[in-house]
Amino acid sequence: VLINVGASGSHAGQAISPVVSNNEISVLTGLWAHGVGLEGETPGAMVLNNKIDGLTGTGGSNGVKIEDNDGAATVEIHENSFTNLGFGIQNVMAAVVNATCNWYGTAVPAAVAAQISGPVSYSPFLTNGNDDQPSTFGFQPVPGSCNGFATDLYVNDNVQTGDVYTTAIGNDANPGTA
Repeated sequence: VLINVGASGSHAGQAISPVVSNNEISVLTGLWAHGVGLEGETPGAMVLNNKIDGLTGTGGSNGVKIEDNDGAATVEIHENSFTNLGFGIQNVMAAVVNATCNWYGTAVPAAVAAQISGPVSYSPFLTNGNDDQPSTFGFQPVPGSCNGFATDLYVNDNVQTGDVYTTAIGNDANPGTA
């Protein structure tokens, strides 16, 4: 599925709030093999409940690729299954794309991170890749399975009571007492 409204820069246009949902895209091969390409400005684009598997391309194989897209900050990609690809999501724009609650063929945080290219907010992610409704087109995640997180948090003060979690930047050399 390619939405291209001026990716070459020579055409001005927009596809406002397009929705790509409930598709099954598999076994694409070519120079570029992208299940969904959002090329050119697509403000408010939604990519939902798609199953994209087994794409191969010598120039790249992505579940979703966002490029030449001034609307990237408003793109949302949720509840999809991306398996056997170069990247589940590749964003070549500077704006962060919201892509939480997707399956990447694994629940291992480092392996999920390896399926992301560019500024993408992908956590939390799905930890169960089963399709909850296999007779329905696309991919419907198991309820409650959007609970994977990109980073494990540890408090290293050698005490298991009174711990306080923070988003402050720290390091393992800090004993957690200061």
